[in-house]
Amino acid sequence: MQTRLRNDIQKREQLVEELRLQSEIIANLAEGVYLGRADDGVIVFTNPAFEKMFGYGSGEMIGKHVSILNAPSDKHPEETAKEIRGILDKTGSWQGEINNIKKDGTPFWCYAHVSMFDHPVYGKVWVTAHIDITERKQAAAVLRESEERFRDLYENAPNAYLSIGVDGRIHRCNRRAGELLGFAVKELVAQQVLELYADTPHGKEEAAKVLERFRAGETVHDEELQMQKADGTPVWISLTMSAVRDSQRRIVESRSMVVDITGRKQAEEEIRKLNEDLEKRVLERTAELQKTINLMAGREVRMAELKKVIQKLREQVESAGMTPIGNDP
Repeated sequence: MQTRLRNDIQKREQLVEELRLQSEIIANLAEGVYLGRADDGVIVFTNPAFEKMFGYGSGEMIGKHVSILNAPSDKHPEETAKEIRGILDKTGSWQGEINNIKKDGTPFWCYAHVSMFDHPVYGKVWVTAHIDITERKQAAAVLRESEERFRDLYENAPNAYLSIGVDGRIHRCNRRAGELLGFAVKELVAQQVLELYADTPHGKEEAAKVLERFRAGETVHDEELQMQKADGTPVWISLTMSAVRDSQRRIVESRSMVVDITGRKQAEEEIRKLNEDLEKRVLERTAELQKTINLMAGREVRMAELKKVIQKLREQVESAGMTPIGNDP
């Protein structure tokens, strides 16, 4: 009997020591930890990190319902707690992001891991570890907003943007690229880019040379090439192309900007034709003027010859003793 009693005392002392050690460990964890009774959701223990996280004093949360931890949303805090409790009853654990609220009403985000176990004092409890992820969520929101702005700029840019792999296939492109070439964006992805160039002196052949320069790591600036639309209509473009490299400095794809210069090239062609026409008209007019000059020069020669004849006749008249009538022409 005494041996049994002594063993019971030793087991109780061992249990107390284990509980004390566990309590000390939990109290010194960086994560916020609380225990809540499973039968009624009342908080029975909080460690200092948890109390500091939520802005409560030591022991101030004991005896309160766990719903005080949940920030109001489209669901009532008690409804959120009830949903989590339902999952715990079925699976024994729950984890995820949850919008909590501090004592002063400030909402903040936590990542929580909840599990159930039988506590020797409180019975079946939830043990929950909270990590404040507010800064991470805010950073993610800023990053997401930045990505959305970049995506909007990319998709709605006035110029076409394409990412082309070293194999010549299109990885990505924006909406303007599809509009420029008369394709849906999804139709352009995975296409061989050289197939989009025209069969003209400034088309496929020159584009293939540019692609080789890109593969060699050269940055291409304002290369004027001729592509063609889905319906075969030629379109002049100015291509700027640079390499995107991986961590090993290997080229993985291009960063390509395509500017539609068809209007400019058409204007240049019109100017060229006008210059040719003007030059032709100048040559024709010059020929006409030269002809007129030649005719006038011929008249002057004939007038000079006529004067000589008149002078000779005058001399003959005078030598015959006659007086010339009139003056020199």
